[in-house]
Amino acid sequence: MQLYSTSDLYLTAYLKSHGLPVVDYARDTQDPRRVNFFFEETPRRKELHKTFYNGGLVEIRSFINAIKDIKALTRNL
Repeated sequence: MQLYSTSDLYLTAYLKSHGLPVVDYARDTQDPRRVNFFFEETPRRKELHKTFYNGGLVEIRSFINAIKDIKALTRNL
């Protein structure tokens, strides 16, 4: 399984709010202030990535909940 990695909190929340699970997460070895989030590399992930950077929409409540979930994950590192 190939993985896609990002440290962008809002992209991670966007992907998560569209149903893509965070497969793993870890502190960045180069910059310990950053956390890398890993998703399975799929055509859907690629499409959502393009949509995100082209102004894609998401249900706000889902997006807010995803941000809260992601921040909770990072507190445990």
